[in-house]
Amino acid sequence: KIIIRELKTSEKIPIDRHKQGLFEEIQLATYSRMWELTHPGDLVIGAGISVIGHNTEHFVEISSEFLSEAQQHSVGKTTNLLKSKLDFRKWLANSLSLILQASANSVEGKVHPTPSEEACRFCRVSSICPVSIKGDKS
Repeated sequence: KIIIRELKTSEKIPIDRHKQGLFEEIQLATYSRMWELTHPGDLVIGAGISVIGHNTEHFVEISSEFLSEAQQHSVGKTTNLLKSKLDFRKWLANSLSLILQASANSVEGKVHPTPSEEACRFCRVSSICPVSIKGDKS
């Protein structure tokens, strides 16, 4: 049984950074599935964000099936953000489905850029992108 944790620094409230990692980013789902594919027989039962700073906090969303077992160990602050409507494995499957659909859309040329000065500054194709925001690249 495996728990995937991603280390982040953040100026946000730590629990909000954990929520962002679960609901707005793809890394936790990607890392979880890649672990299972590269380690046959292992089951990812939880994932979360460790917010590193002056006061480090470790958050983890655990599959309800393994929650009581995980709480017997030092896994960090367990959260219940997915509620019973969307358990961890369902969240993982849904996230992976969205990732695969986004990838397929990209291959088909269905790309909807969300330009910003910060994003465009580091984008590899900003020099040829018609919606790139040109800022100071220094």
